[in-house]
Amino acid sequence: LALDGLSSSEGTVVLQCLRLICALMMGPGYRSSSVLWQHSAIPRYIYVLENSLLVEVVQHAADALNQALVLDAAADGHATSSSGGPPRDCGEQLVALMASEGLGGILAQRIREVASGL
Repeated sequence: LALDGLSSSEGTVVLQCLRLICALMMGPGYRSSSVLWQHSAIPRYIYVLENSLLVEVVQHAADALNQALVLDAAADGHATSSSGGPPRDCGEQLVALMASEGLGGILAQRIREVASGL
């Protein structure tokens, strides 16, 4: 249901959905909310990140993408490497998906827009 709210034309609805999504992904019940970080959810976060006019929505969309990477890596059993840091293949499928969606360019553009608005 929270993912459905991301397609709303009301910025406040999108913001509340992203707050809920982030809370669910960062809370103790994150395993029961795996749909929030599956590959089908990533384009929705990227769409919101690219199209929202609200800085707080952009921030929460970026937070959701970051948490998706963390949870995807943990779900694959790659939470840490032998050296204690992140493994080299940490979340590589999601990273590839994000790259194919053009996330790097979108983030760079949004950062410039937000910075020029401050």
